[in-house]
Amino acid sequence: MQLLRCSLPAVFGLFLVFSGITAQESPDPDPPAPAPAEVEPAPVDPLAADPAQAGPVQVEEAPPGADLTEARELVRSGDYARAELVLAEQREEFPDDPRLLLLQGEVLLALSQPARALPLLQRVAELDGDGPRVHFQLATALQATGDREAALEAFAKEIEINADTAVRVMARLNRMILLEQQGDLAGAAAELEAVVELDSTQIEAYGEMARFYIQAGRLDDAASSLERGLEQGFRSAEHHYSLGAQYLGQKAYDSAILAFRQAIEIDPEMAAAERSLALALDETGQEQEALGHFQRYLELQPDAPDAERVTQRIEALQGN
Repeated sequence: MQLLRCSLPAVFGLFLVFSGITAQESPDPDPPAPAPAEVEPAPVDPLAADPAQAGPVQVEEAPPGADLTEARELVRSGDYARAELVLAEQREEFPDDPRLLLLQGEVLLALSQPARALPLLQRVAELDGDGPRVHFQLATALQATGDREAALEAFAKEIEINADTAVRVMARLNRMILLEQQGDLAGAAAELEAVVELDSTQIEAYGEMARFYIQAGRLDDAASSLERGLEQGFRSAEHHYSLGAQYLGQKAYDSAILAFRQAIEIDPEMAAAERSLALALDETGQEQEALGHFQRYLELQPDAPDAERVTQRIEALQGN
């Protein structure tokens, strides 16, 4: 699964995409600087031994920044290559402008050049470590260049410092993908738990959460995830069937029956669920109900490879 990319929100605004940049206009986050205020007399240093002879307090001014207007316009038009050239030229004059470095790093990511983006984004993190999107984009470059552990840390840092729910959700989802790639299924599920806490509309997360719990052997946690998902509107017969199949394999027949019933309620034509429910009911002595579900299975799938064996069981149950 590919990481979710945070698309140049310095220009476009924040939203979920899988890769690349989509031009979506938004207000410029860096409005023009206000007109300079009238010059006032320099303040006197109150800590000087002789206030009458104290010199003015030295107020350090922020260094001038690059004008990113042209580069942003090029990005808006989709001309990332030219935008990168403009930014590279400007960087010669403004080598430590974090806004410039961040935008150039984002453009390089859009151009699928993470190795070139990485040192720029690392420098931005040094200059403006609390800036929005900085650690998100750094994490994207780190992952693309093979450093998953550092990417996980950078996404976690973005979650810590960024109050924007959309970005935090994206960072959590990217951590989920990385943890799954590392085989940490419980950790991946925990990220999805955090996602649904942040944004209750992310109902598909309940299905992925259940999948991770099933793969980790935590079937009751998977059942809880799917139950909560139902309450939020996530209905997936396949997920309930998969859970039921695992319970059936462990001979946890009562739990399997509940899962298969739910799968059939969602998808009344799911033949596999009818067959599995019939088997679970048969195992628990509920033969008459099992009979009905075996028959329904053959109605839905008359050419099933096990049709002859199922027919024999139906005849046996009818004879009881």
